[in-house]
Amino acid sequence: MMRFTDQIQQAFAETVRSRVLTDVDDLPDRLRDFSTPATELDDLWTRVLDGYRSGPRQAWATVLLEAMRPDLASTVVAVPAVPPAITREELAQHLITEVLRVATEGPAFPARWTPNRLISRAARETERWFLRELRAVSYTH
Repeated sequence: MMRFTDQIQQAFAETVRSRVLTDVDDLPDRLRDFSTPATELDDLWTRVLDGYRSGPRQAWATVLLEAMRPDLASTVVAVPAVPPAITREELAQHLITEVLRVATEGPAFPARWTPNRLISRAARETERWFLRELRAVSYTH
């Protein structure tokens, strides 16, 4: 089974190869670069969020997720899995879904805080889902 981080990288590579979007091949790296000036980060994150909201959504989702891949990985690792009831892959998929859902919501100012905003809100919703799932599992036993 392919790890979700590998799936994100592969999907982004396919987006770059397909040329559905132009000038995005180094965009995730630039978004993760701590030396990128704040105003440039604002512009880059605004571009990604606007692109994701206006489409093509699937292609922009790969850019967004690739930029957030390290944050997603560290968040998934921080939550204990409870196999077989809840696996790390299920946690990852739920977190990814929540990140993409939150990305559709209103403008973020300053946009450079986007990764923090997305991961914190998505992690909170994933934690709520996780606790509901644990309660459901405990009621069945």
